[in-house]
Parts: sequence; structure tokens; C-alpha cells
Amino acid sequence: MNIALIEKAIDGAVEVAKFISGQISENKKQKTEAEREKDRIISDTFNRNLQQLEKAREENRNLNKEVKENLEKHKREESELIARIMEDQKNKFRDYVSMMKSSQEYQNKIFGLHMSWMNNVLNSSQSSMSKMGEVLSSAHDNADFSTQDKLDHIGEVREKIKKLKIKLKRRLLFLIMISKT
Repeated sequence: MNIALIEKAIDGAVEVAKFISGQISENKKQKTEAEREKDRIISDTFNRNLQQLEKAREENRNLNKEVKENLEKHKREESELIARIMEDQKNKFRDYVSMMKSSQEYQNKIFGLHMSWMNNVLNSSQSSMSKMGEVLSSAHDNADFSTQDKLDHIGEVREKIKKLKIKLKRRLLFLIMISKT
């Protein structure tokens, strides 16, 4: 806004100076030689000042043009920088989402493996308990054992069952801990 006002003021000053120069030329014709010399000096000085004013106006226009070009260049660079930053942020977000998806897939695979392993442990424990049950029933059915042998055999079977229960509890606890991680 100030630049436009300055340009208008300079343009107005140039027009006024041209008008005054024309008036001086008119007045020259009607004056004496001394007055003409005085007017010539004034006119020369005025014309020099007019030339300097026109030169200043041209320099001001060039500076305004340069300022506009620099502003446009700065805006263009700023837009490019913002575009690069936005693209970088978009890529980082895309990488983060991809990483989260692959992490979730990995966790699902690990959970599936743990569940499969837990099922295998439970199945093997059930089969071991079934075998123990068979051993108990065969010991009970076997009447030719002495009472003490039967008691000893039952004690051994109970001890094996306790060990299996402890082992099973440990495995289940381990599986629960792993599935929580």
C-alpha cells in the first residue's frame, strides 16, 4: 500500500515538474535577457531535478519489481517446503501403520503357536492321566498283588500323578504368562 502511494506521489511530482517546465518556457519568451539567464539557470536546475526524479521513479519501480519477485520466490519455496514436510509426515504415518499391522500379525501368529502348544500340552497331559488311570485300574484289578505291594504301587502312581499335575500347572502358568506378553 505504501509503495503504491509513493509511486503515485512520484508520478504526481513528475507531472507537476513538467507543467512548471512548460510555464517557465512560456515565461522565457516574455522576459529580458537577464531574466532569461536567471530563468535558464532555474530551468536547468529544475530539469536536472526532474531527471533525477524520473531516475528515482525508475529505480523505485525496479526495486518494487525485485521485491515482488523475491516475495513470489519465497512463497513458492515455502509452499514446496510445506509440501515436502507433509509428504514426509504422510510417509512416516504410512510406515507406522504398516509396522503396527505387521506387529499385530506377528502377535497373532505367536498367540496361535502358543495356543497350539497349549493344546498339545493338555492333550499329552490328558493322555498321561489316562495311562495313569489304566495303571490304577490294572493295579486294582490285579488281585495277585499283596496288600503291601498294592499300597506301594498306589503310592508310586499317586506320586507320578502329583508330578504330572505340578508339571501341567507350570506349563499352564508359563503359557498364560507368554500369552499376556
